[in-house]
Amino acid sequence: MEQQKINLDKILEAKNNLAFEEGYSNYFTAAQRNIIFKAMEESIKQAIELAAENANVIEKCKFNKLHIENDFEIIVNKQSILNTLEQIEYY
Repeated sequence: MEQQKINLDKILEAKNNLAFEEGYSNYFTAAQRNIIFKAMEESIKQAIELAAENANVIEKCKFNKLHIENDFEIIVNKQSILNTLEQIEYY
């Protein structure tokens, strides 16, 4: 299975096109794009770190009768990570 990727350039270009459609005539310069990419990367990094902090992890201990040992099953609550989106401020 191919790993999903986020393309910052496509996201920025889509927003740039939207701005143009709304009447803004200037496209981003190379310097502006570089600064915006750095800000986007930092935002993503902080969001992922926050999501990791918010993740509800549940450990279940299953008794293995054959080996008389404990096995651990770790479950991450996906919704607890998605709730992180509510903590991201846009303005």
